[in-house]
Amino acid sequence: MAPSNLGPLAEFFFSPRSSDLATVWREFLGYFVKPFWPGLRTQIDKLPGTRLDYPLLVFPFFLLAFLALLAFWERPRPRNALWAGVLAGLLAYVYFHTWVYWTVGLGFLTVATLLWYRQDRARLRGMMLLLASMALVLVPYAWNYYRLITAPGHEDFIRRLSLAEGREFFFVGLGFDYLTYALLSALVLGLFWKRGREKAILFLAFLAAMVGVWNVQLITGFVPAPDHWPKAVSPMLFIVGTAIAGELARLAARRWIWLARAVPLILALAIVGMVTKQVVNVTSLSRGLQPWVAGKYAFPKELVDSWEWMNANLPLEPRVISSSFMTSQYLAVYTSARPYLPQSIISPLPVSDFESRYLAASRLFGVSAEVLGAALTSRPPPTPCTGPSCYYRDENFGKLTDDLYACYFSRGGVNSYFRQGCGVVPEERRAELLAEYARLDVSWDDVPADYVYYGPWERQFSQPHFERDLRLTLVYQNPLVEIYQVKK
Repeated sequence: MAPSNLGPLAEFFFSPRSSDLATVWREFLGYFVKPFWPGLRTQIDKLPGTRLDYPLLVFPFFLLAFLALLAFWERPRPRNALWAGVLAGLLAYVYFHTWVYWTVGLGFLTVATLLWYRQDRARLRGMMLLLASMALVLVPYAWNYYRLITAPGHEDFIRRLSLAEGREFFFVGLGFDYLTYALLSALVLGLFWKRGREKAILFLAFLAAMVGVWNVQLITGFVPAPDHWPKAVSPMLFIVGTAIAGELARLAARRWIWLARAVPLILALAIVGMVTKQVVNVTSLSRGLQPWVAGKYAFPKELVDSWEWMNANLPLEPRVISSSFMTSQYLAVYTSARPYLPQSIISPLPVSDFESRYLAASRLFGVSAEVLGAALTSRPPPTPCTGPSCYYRDENFGKLTDDLYACYFSRGGVNSYFRQGCGVVPEERRAELLAEYARLDVSWDDVPADYVYYGPWERQFSQPHFERDLRLTLVYQNPLVEIYQVKK
């Protein structure tokens, strides 16, 4: 069913990132079927635990915070409350959105304590101690936040990270999310309320917090990076879902005895299937990369050779200029170089500095106004391109405005945030940059650069004759890359 057939509900159930049922179905297969099916021949390039920050760093701290809170909720002793508060505060230093979600969940849990446990003095004192210890741990974080919001140019940096403003209910693409929260809440009430109200209240508080964080802007008037909330709530969704599945299996096994043996068998088969799939996947990768994997991850040998040469022959942390943000990013990762072009979501420089640096580098590399205009629309020129120099051409042009501005121009409320995405330059700003570029006169003395890197991604923008420039000395060359030293 296409979204257009749903009428007004289309926008509620489908976002631009999951635009139809076919996309949702592919995502479901990717998360819940392919990792468990060894017969799947398509290589999996990276596992869910690939990234270091999330989940490898976040999940252990989240698990500790959950276990500490669970210990306090079951035995509201001062020591348990203290540990639960300390670990809750530490989440702020690990992942901002996870901490906000956890804090909102504790807020709902505090309200539930006041409603259902007014006579439980130990629990009430424990909740106050938990919140106080969390607040104490957050003192350095609050100081760092104050330093950020008082630093020059902080507004630009925060907007590049993405900031939705305005008080409105978040509904675009969240229909399935809200239905899931409602269904899980109903199951928690039906399965746990009579048997163990404490567990039901705990789960309901954090299910309510899922709706709360999606709409925190109703209170604050703004929310940073609202598309990160799924990461924040997913661990608790897994915990609640697993608890519900276990309880349903227990109840079903009492009525159908054979289920008592079938459920462990199904879990064992899933575990064996997942492990076998990983073994098959690694074996397949070791025998040779499928074209889509090789095209996504393999660099041309000439690029790698140039990076290795830089590490072996250039001074430590050389200042290197390039006209490509992709080159600058990879130089920062694979060499000790300090690229002239900064990364929009890492550098705290104001947007005006980003623009002036990009225009200066483009002028020194002889980029034409036509190519610059195409790059500022994230579209490569219509002229065909073949050969090694065309490597990652679509990404080199397509990601340029995202690397330059990130989400700086993604203004408005949370619902328009999902509609417009990031990396879009308004036509007025594009025209201003092109006008400034036409007037720009810059020399090598105007940029803090020791070396010039000219590789395939720079060639896609321009073909300057650096070998004729008397201010430059060729120090390295291979079929794809030239590196020049700037004479001082």
